[in-house]
Amino acid sequence: MPWHLQVLLNNSSTQDICNVRKRRQAKEGDVIEKKANLPWTNDDLPKERFAKLVQAVKDKEGNSAQNPELDKVLDNYLNMIWTLSLSAPLDYIEGHPFEARANDGIPIFELSNQSRGQATEINLTGKQTVASRFSLESMKRGEASRFDVYIDGIQLFRPLSIKNFPETAHAIKTPLLFIGKCEPNLDRIPEEFRGGSLAFEAYFLWAPKIIPKEHNGIVIRINDASGTLFDETFLKYQVSEQTRLRQITAEIFVTRGLDAALNIDRESFNYSHPHYQFLTKWVHGALRQLTNVHKRIAKELRTVHLENKSSTLSQKIVQAVTEEWQKAKADPSDHPPEVLFSDEPKITRKNADSIVFSKSEIFSVRKPHARHTSTAVADELAFEEKIKALTQVLTAYGVFENMPHKKQQQLLKAIVRIFSVEAD
Repeated sequence: MPWHLQVLLNNSSTQDICNVRKRRQAKEGDVIEKKANLPWTNDDLPKERFAKLVQAVKDKEGNSAQNPELDKVLDNYLNMIWTLSLSAPLDYIEGHPFEARANDGIPIFELSNQSRGQATEINLTGKQTVASRFSLESMKRGEASRFDVYIDGIQLFRPLSIKNFPETAHAIKTPLLFIGKCEPNLDRIPEEFRGGSLAFEAYFLWAPKIIPKEHNGIVIRINDASGTLFDETFLKYQVSEQTRLRQITAEIFVTRGLDAALNIDRESFNYSHPHYQFLTKWVHGALRQLTNVHKRIAKELRTVHLENKSSTLSQKIVQAVTEEWQKAKADPSDHPPEVLFSDEPKITRKNADSIVFSKSEIFSVRKPHARHTSTAVADELAFEEKIKALTQVLTAYGVFENMPHKKQQQLLKAIVRIFSVEAD
């Protein structure tokens, strides 16, 4: 029979878009009540309530250039529900990542277990899934071991998905899914030290933006459960990949072993245990493979982007910016962010990952041409492209780092003013 766990709690804390009812005792003995702000209604089914909670967190991404953080958008009560959903052996809200098919449109790569191996792209056929293609077993719990959790009428699911990521200005528009499994031979380690055999399956998902921020990192599951949640350091990965690592979420499903490496609090590991040592080395190798594939794809897309530039001037500007960007960043696969000058609200929201400035504000100091000719229009477009290029170079050299957006606009406005000065 399936296991069903139901919990009833007295909720009483608040935060931002989602919070339960707040009660506070006033000095005079009165009770001040604030109506609950929840993403679901009383008529919604338990599963629908959790789905609406997940969607409410995703929707916060469209209101800000910052990646939503659970501590800022959920109160303590809902944050607790979210944390439990990540820890327990539950079904996924939009299907297990190992259930991905060819029609999902996500490139899939197989991770190598060799020390210098490289990930290879895999093509699924028909109704073939990742699980069937790689003979993965970790997702098969069976009906007898099904585990459902209900808290105050909310059915919990794992709030993780490989689909429906927001559009950004990144050159690679679709997520990249990397699949791996390993059952190492640990016979060279004495039996009294190795703690038995080890076997695990894993996926690494690169996406332009991971939502929410707390899902960035890697989580290790033993018996499909975890007390450690996401480790944003990826088991202390030492290679400097600051931007790329913030765009990766990963899960490891241990099917045999690693239990002995868990500390007594079950919220941390004994780093010296052979199982953990091997797992760390494997994860770092997988990250290296992911990085190599991502760099290659980004380079190919950047090359295509440069070839499609019709204007000779634009090509020269883009090439100059790219060269200066790479000099500053020391990463041949990195590329400058998109710069947009617009006053349209939709552009600002849709391109939250871009650098967006007010066109009317920045170019208000530029004197318009006396005649609206095609040459004048071309000159203005070329001038705007150069200001965009300058903005990218300033970004590459860290001029805009920690500078408020308003001050960034003031700086660009001053530059436009100086570049627009003409002799009488």
